[in-house]
Amino acid sequence: IMDHASDAIYRRSHEDSATAGMGTTCLFMLLAGHEAFVCHLGDGRLYLLRGQHFEQLTEDHTYVAELLKSGQISKEEAAVHPQRNVLQRALGATPGVHSEVLALDLRPGDHFLLCSDGLTDLVRDAEIQQLMSRYDGDNLVGGLIQRAHQAGGHDNIAVVALEVVGQPE
Repeated sequence: IMDHASDAIYRRSHEDSATAGMGTTCLFMLLAGHEAFVCHLGDGRLYLLRGQHFEQLTEDHTYVAELLKSGQISKEEAAVHPQRNVLQRALGATPGVHSEVLALDLRPGDHFLLCSDGLTDLVRDAEIQQLMSRYDGDNLVGGLIQRAHQAGGHDNIAVVALEVVGQPE
């Protein structure tokens, strides 16, 4: 699916000068029985809160994430770097695409958060974790969006929260 979408965007951006350079991020999660499958490109993020353990499961596909990973800059520098949103991988950026694919085991009580950089550019991981621990469902989504708006809300803010209730089927 990602390959077809990326190729279509790439072709369109080369056929129409009004869409030259067009590309987009993508993050989706498919639930199947006791497992979840995640496909990701760009700087949207998937977080997991399992009990007290909080983790970012996806990796940002950005220039600054590469600098951070290679140790050239600190986490603090990455948070304010002027090129923090320059994507290294995105749908439509190049012909063919290498997306990140994850397979996860679901457990009762798992809390997942899928979100755009409109949230994570303005709300730090520690605060996201704190809000995920405190709220659920619509309250969490509304609270995170409200917090991002309070912090400046300069970009689109997409947030989806999922909780595994009972034994997954």
